[in-house]
Amino acid sequence: MSSIQTWQALGQLGLSVIAPLAALVAALDFAGLPLLAAFALTILASPGLFLVAKAWKRASNRRRAAALGAELPPTVHDESLFKTGATNTMLTNMASGRLGSHLFAWKEQYGPTYMLETTLADRIATSEPDYIKSILATGFNSFEKGPITRIQNGDILGSGVFNADGDVWKFHRGITRPFFSRDRISDFDVFERHSRKALDVMAQRLASGHTVDFQDLVSRFTIDSATEFLFGKDVHSLDCPLPYAGQPEQGPTNANDEFAHAFLGAQMALARRARFGPLWPVFELFDREHAKNRRIIRNYVDPIVRAAVSQAREDAAERGETVGEKGANTHEVHEGETMLAHMVRSTQDPTLLRDETLNILIAGRDTTASLLTSTIYELAHHPEVLTKLREEIAETVGMEATGTLDPAALRSMRYLRAVLNEVLRLWPPVPFNGRASREDVLWPAQQPGGKPIFVPAGTLCTYSVFVMHRRKDLWGEDADKFDPMRFIDERVKILTGNNFIFTPFNAGPRICLGQQFAYNEAGYFLVRLLQRFANVELKQPVEARPPWAQDKEDEVWMRSHLTLFAHGGVWVHMDEEK
Repeated sequence: MSSIQTWQALGQLGLSVIAPLAALVAALDFAGLPLLAAFALTILASPGLFLVAKAWKRASNRRRAAALGAELPPTVHDESLFKTGATNTMLTNMASGRLGSHLFAWKEQYGPTYMLETTLADRIATSEPDYIKSILATGFNSFEKGPITRIQNGDILGSGVFNADGDVWKFHRGITRPFFSRDRISDFDVFERHSRKALDVMAQRLASGHTVDFQDLVSRFTIDSATEFLFGKDVHSLDCPLPYAGQPEQGPTNANDEFAHAFLGAQMALARRARFGPLWPVFELFDREHAKNRRIIRNYVDPIVRAAVSQAREDAAERGETVGEKGANTHEVHEGETMLAHMVRSTQDPTLLRDETLNILIAGRDTTASLLTSTIYELAHHPEVLTKLREEIAETVGMEATGTLDPAALRSMRYLRAVLNEVLRLWPPVPFNGRASREDVLWPAQQPGGKPIFVPAGTLCTYSVFVMHRRKDLWGEDADKFDPMRFIDERVKILTGNNFIFTPFNAGPRICLGQQFAYNEAGYFLVRLLQRFANVELKQPVEARPPWAQDKEDEVWMRSHLTLFAHGGVWVHMDEEK
């Protein structure tokens, strides 16, 4: 069954395409042409009329730009009649290409900012720091997620913080902010329990002579940590058997596994929608898989939310308080309070709570798991970095994993932070993002004597920190090289006064509230991992290798849905410290 978002999108599509045709039929009928003839003539003429309307709109935008002394960005060449070339290129890259290779090719040909013509709605793409700064910070009020994106992602993300605008976004951000305002010792206790369990599971599998899918392992670590942080109890995904390399996928074996599979499938569907643009509902009319995934996700989360609301009412009754009033004091976090219980003090609306829960789960599981997965990939290719990292760990906290790590000690590890930053530079967990312009916007010219860039109201502006982080004109000729020392030595000066060239956690009012939590969680896990294991070697099975490197077991296929992930996993062998 299609979701309400699908029908909303179809309704918008119908209004934009069918309504003008209906008006033409009525006009021809009023002019005296028989109704059937008017209808037939309209159908025959509709492709031509559609092309004329698109050409008129583009010409109108050029005239408006010229009137302001500005210009539209250069347009990516597309010979197809209905401008399907860019969409096909994006879908092909998503299915079988190197991550973002088409974006690098377009940047080389057209510059860091260019226009993509698509069938229904043109978009602007940029990797220019000043323009990304405008979208995220200096021009924040001129951009929004926008109705197309909200509907596109609505059946999974709902009105949660990552999919909302205006007052709804402010409300969600306000009720989650207090949990990320400082380092909490209880967070480190959670990291300790689940990292120790994950590494025990990993050690057992490696001792049996098999490799381990590191991405799967850290996804379990982060979902167990996130659910304990969010709900007060974890989902015990680390208790489930790990997969074996080269064996056919068995499918979900329990409710937690089923949720993880459905969550991945749903995010892939949202990524495809982004590539299709406004036409996405046409391709999902008979897609039963997404509806199944959506149902699994809701059946998993809804009972948890109901239990949290019930528990919050009981706890409030014991304290003689009332919960669930918007505007209530949500700045104070009670001792031992879970994040969901904290949110329940602001609202008991089950839809709002479910939406925010799923948004936080994506942030708490996928982004940190992506960071850790990319880190182990780079450490496998750069053993000298791994050695230096272990030396810093030994000097700072020693190689014995006893007790819970001191937050101050973790913060003091400069090289660890530099390694994480360099991974975030090359492999940002959210490599592609976008906002829609609420009004006409002028971006300043980047070349002396050049014209400003005109952004028409209602234009989707996509931006890629993945591309920006690898630009040699910004980062130097070694921009493609993994070198954590660039965040310590004199090269770090390039960030001074130009900090928007490094934005792995977004920026501006919507900057990620959990960035320090992510640094803490990823850093904690890496310290415990490298205290116990001395090296790492990639052992990719054939099915997990990229199409262009089927003969290389040390190559990983990085792809993206809402976040960055490795297709087929990252399979490793590691030796325990003797």
